[in-house]
Amino acid sequence: RFQDYQDSDEYFYSFFGTNKVDETAISLLEYSTKKGKDELKLIAEVVVENLRHPSHFKIKEDRDNFDYIVATKDVLELKSWQNKKRWSLNQFLKKHSDDLKIRELNIEDSRHSDQMLKVVEAWRGQMSFRDSYSSSEMKAIKKMLLRHSAIQTDSLHIIGLYLDDELKGFSITELLGGGFAMGHYKKADRSQRGLGVAVEYFTAKILHDKGVTHINQEQDLGLEGLRESKLSNRPIYFLKKYTISLK
Repeated sequence: RFQDYQDSDEYFYSFFGTNKVDETAISLLEYSTKKGKDELKLIAEVVVENLRHPSHFKIKEDRDNFDYIVATKDVLELKSWQNKKRWSLNQFLKKHSDDLKIRELNIEDSRHSDQMLKVVEAWRGQMSFRDSYSSSEMKAIKKMLLRHSAIQTDSLHIIGLYLDDELKGFSITELLGGGFAMGHYKKADRSQRGLGVAVEYFTAKILHDKGVTHINQEQDLGLEGLRESKLSNRPIYFLKKYTISLK
């Protein structure tokens, strides 16, 4: 049972695995239907491929929840980036050549978490409109920072960008092994032009030095601005997701 990414009052059901997929799907659908949820969401492609009788189900691609997989080297070489992003990064680096510092942060350090919370608050306040996505995003980051003792933090990697020794942007990434990382959050002071692109670039640079070759930038949730931003990084492929319901 998952909490909906955009509406914390909503939820949905999902599952993952390749053993007894049909039986699992039917059992979970029968249960979820009683709860008023007649379809399963975020079903991975490998799960759908292991259905023995796919004709027994309604299966639909869920484009809004495809994960974007980008190559770290492409981000560093700027080959696949739009000219606008390349120009923005170069202008930012030229302007802040003397006051920019990149540091690795520790979620268990209260000074770092307080600084990150300040960035999140500023980011939220700078939004031109208050949509459910930005509200849920802010709540999720706050929950992670304030309750870090309840989660496994060994695989988390946090990079911060400082201007004049003040944290202005950060990224939270999870190292998955096998050359892969999952990019969970990236937040930056929107008043600093080019800062968001710089956070993305230096995150990729440091991860590449740690042996990460691919970054999963997660889904766009069907949000136009988010989709445009993720597509501009020219993903090398998608991890497809599906919805499943009973016929």
